Amino acid sequence: MYLPYTQLPDPTEKFEIYEEIAQGVNAKVFRAKELENDRMVALKIQHYDEEHQVSIEEEYRTLRDHCNHPNLPEFYGVYKLEKTNAPDEIWFVMEDCNVLFELALMLEADT
Repeated sequence: MYLPYTQLPDPTEKFEIYEEIAQGVNAKVFRAKELENDRMVALKIQHYDEEHQVSIEEEYRTLRDHCNHPNLPEFYGVYKLEKTNAPDEIWFVMEDCNVLFELALMLEADT
């Protein structure tokens, strides 16, 4: 296992979630603000259950080991939201590339 599941911090009170920006088969992605430093981030939230455990573990390993690649969004960390009547959620916190795209459009408009 790559993911330090039992040691992951709780994301409660760490983010202000604004809007859903993408949805896939196993996850939803939200634009959010990291409250500690006012940084805009993308939160990929997915259920950590037996069916998805292996793919989440592999994705975590890829993000952790290759986040410094210039063609990948920066990976800021991972959290676990414990649920009582549903599978726990794993939150991957990544660079919000949409913010960079919007900034580039604004700069282009100024020229």
